[in-house]
Amino acid sequence: MQQFRKRYSGINVNHFIDPAYFIKPGVNRAKIREQIAAVIFPGDKVGLQIHGWKSLVRASGVLFRDGPTFWGQNLSAKQCAFDCGHEIPVNIYSQEELRRIFATGIQILRDEGFDRPRAFSAGGWLSSTNVQEAAAAEGLERDYSAVPPSLIYQRLRSYPLFGWVNNLWQ
Repeated sequence: MQQFRKRYSGINVNHFIDPAYFIKPGVNRAKIREQIAAVIFPGDKVGLQIHGWKSLVRASGVLFRDGPTFWGQNLSAKQCAFDCGHEIPVNIYSQEELRRIFATGIQILRDEGFDRPRAFSAGGWLSSTNVQEAAAAEGLERDYSAVPPSLIYQRLRSYPLFGWVNNLWQ
């Protein structure tokens, strides 16, 4: 990313940062902040990337759900030994739970010195109405989650994720 930014320094970029990067067990927050900040140039924007990570969900005071995953099964205890949930659709949480997750994520990014995000992207492109309403209630103005299902059909057509995306973004 640093090479790309040097080569194309005149291009403004929207950086979608997942707040879970900073709160996973045993991470070096300062090092992560430094790595991310190194590729954010003047004129760039920071957005909130939101996935169903156990670390973020629990930090938000919300009960973590271990499934279903994008792939059709629930996560096992072994899969969650460190942190898990990247493949848990955030839209399985209620609007109130999502508001807490968004608020916590926004605060984590602010605590790490980033500007308050005004945009978000939901993991797995799964920004359903409850996700959008929770995001708007927390001051997020733009949703960059949409994807044309045709772009993911070839690789994901046999997984539940494709059906969910297809239903959302026809």
